[in-house]
Amino acid sequence: MEELTNPIQLVFKKNSRDRARPVRLVTAACMFKLLDKFSEEKNSAAPIIYKALIFAIIESPEEQTVREMYLLNFTQLFSIHQSVPIKMLLEPLIKANQVQDTFFFCTFDYDFLTFVAKHPRLKVENSIQMLDLLARHYLNDVCNASAAAVPFMIICSRFCNEFTCQEFILKFITICLNQLLALDALDVPPPPKKSKSKSSKSL
Repeated sequence: MEELTNPIQLVFKKNSRDRARPVRLVTAACMFKLLDKFSEEKNSAAPIIYKALIFAIIESPEEQTVREMYLLNFTQLFSIHQSVPIKMLLEPLIKANQVQDTFFFCTFDYDFLTFVAKHPRLKVENSIQMLDLLARHYLNDVCNASAAAVPFMIICSRFCNEFTCQEFILKFITICLNQLLALDALDVPPPPKKSKSKSSKSL
C-alpha cells in the first residue's frame, strides 16, 4: 500500500503548489476525497494528507477563491469525522492571519469560525486564540464587526466558566472602554476662551 500512496502524495504536494489555479483546485478536491475515505478507514496516510492540505491553505491565504473552497471542505470533513483534530488546522491558520497582511477575512471565513466555535472538539486554549483573533477583527474592521461578533459570543457563552476566558473578556472590555473614552475626548469641544474686558478710557 505504501508503494502506491507515496507517489500519489508526491504528485498531490507538487500539484497543490502549481501556478495554475484550476490545477490546485482539482488537486485539493481529490485530496479531500481521499482524506474523507482514509479518515473513515483510519488509514495511516490520513494525517499526511491532512497536513498537506493545511500547509496548502496557509501558503496562499490571499487567494480567496481557493481559501473558500478549502474551508468549505474542511467544514464538511469536521462535520462527518469529528475525530479529526481541529487544533492542527486552527493554530497555524490563526498564526498566519496574525503574521500576513494579505489575509483579509471574508464572509466564509467568519462562517467557518462560527462552525469551529460550536465544534465539540474545540478546547479552551484554542478558543482563547480565536477570541483574540476575532476581537482584533471586531475592533479594526467596522464592515465585518457584526460577523466577527457571532463566533465571539458563541465562544464566550461556551467557555464563560473558564478563568482564562473570563480574564480575556475583562481585558477586551477594558480595551473597548478605553477606545470609547478616547473617542469621547476627541468629540469634546475645547472650553471657550474668556474675553478680556477692555478698560474704559475716560474722555
